Parts: sequence; C-alpha cells; structure tokens
Amino acid sequence: MPDGKALQMGTSHLLSQSFAKSFDMKYQDHDNELTYPYLTSWGATTRLIGAMVMVHGDQKGLVLPPRVAPIQVVIIPILKKDVDNQELIQAVETVQKQLETSGIRVCIDADDTKTPGAKFYHWEMKGVPVRIEIGPRDIKKGEAIIVDRIGLGKSTVSLDEINKHVENLLDTVQKTMLERATKKRDEMWHKEAKLVD
Repeated sequence: MPDGKALQMGTSHLLSQSFAKSFDMKYQDHDNELTYPYLTSWGATTRLIGAMVMVHGDQKGLVLPPRVAPIQVVIIPILKKDVDNQELIQAVETVQKQLETSGIRVCIDADDTKTPGAKFYHWEMKGVPVRIEIGPRDIKKGEAIIVDRIGLGKSTVSLDEINKHVENLLDTVQKTMLERATKKRDEMWHKEAKLVD
C-alpha cells in the first residue's frame, strides 16, 4: 500500500483433515473405504477492490485500470446554450458506436445542466481512464480532444483515427499504472540483513 504496509489480498490455506474430522465428514475413496478428505480454503474478497483504490487513487479520486474499469471512455460533448446541438449529439453517438465495435466500454455525458468543467471533475473523480471532448468546432475539423486520467497528456485526434488511438491509449494507461505501482512498491521494499556472530 502507499503507506508501505502490506495488505493480505486473497487467501489459500491447506486445512488438512482437522475440520473433516471435527464434523465427521467422510467420502468413499478408490478402495471403497470411508476416509476423511484433505480440505483447502481459497478466497478473494472486496479487499482486492480496496487495494486497487488505495494503490492507484490520487487527490482527484479513483484511478481505475482500463481492464477493470466499468466505463473505459467517457465522451463529453461541449454543448452550446440556445443552439441546436443535434448534429453534435449525432456525431458523438457515432463515435460511441465506433468505439463499442472495438469492445470499448463507452458512456456519453450529454447533461446540459452542467458545465464541461463540472463534468470533467465528475468523471475524473470516478476514475474513468479516458475522456473524449467534442465540440461543434471539433466536428467541423473532424477531430476530438482526448485526455487520459493518469496525466500522460492531452491530444487532438482525427475522428477517423479515434479507435486506434483510444485502443493504444488504454493499453498505455494500463501498462503505465502497473509500472508506477511496481516501482513504488519496489522503492519501499527493504530486505533485512542477518547479523552473524
């Protein structure tokens, strides 16, 4: 964990025959004899989710690895007040469908009661790995702005290249998150030297 403490995540125990004997649990073996089984106990709990939050989270909120994020990409149309935004919404829905054909989990936030900044903050806090911003000017230019959650940068991408760019970015974010967490863990790892008389 970020504070240097270890967290037991999953468990695996060989319980041997003690519980089987306590509960008089038996089975018929290959020799047709009743015998006590050797038992094991395995478990992974919601503690795994807590560990992920603690390892990757930051001051803005959650940071979810793309492979486990329920929403990998949020598209935020930059809506204009007192204007017909239908063309923009249609373009955004087209981008959503394109990304979904690549197996990417996408959400559109077309809430016209919130500012784009409020939406950016909201989705950053939820840990969505990639944000796509598309406004009327972007549609005319045939491009979109793409921002990742872990601070690798902001880029302007052609709508024709958006699938490939987002797929590569999700892979890069996944890899970078693992590398950062591994590096941090390794920096905190210390082996105690044994003193010999």
